[in-house]
Amino acid sequence: MKAVKPSAACIGLPATLMKAAWTNTHVQQATLRLMQRVWHDKQVPRAWTTARTTLLHKHGDKANLDNYRMIATSTAMAKLYQNVLDKRIRAAV
Repeated sequence: MKAVKPSAACIGLPATLMKAAWTNTHVQQATLRLMQRVWHDKQVPRAWTTARTTLLHKHGDKANLDNYRMIATSTAMAKLYQNVLDKRIRAAV
């Protein structure tokens, strides 16, 4: 849970709420069971596979799309699962 920053852009359950709830062992156990089920079934919830994208102006002419960068926001649970996958992949490599 430490890897999901409270300031990170998230949709759905806010990361700050997840961090606050994370101290509850029931929440931890339920999250662990969910992550294990997703890993075992190899089926990620649809909400975890989508993100909202926003263009952020960096500098220069606003009419030139090269002067923008894209920000993708996803759910806090998706970010948590991405961190779990990242750690498993890095450990295997």
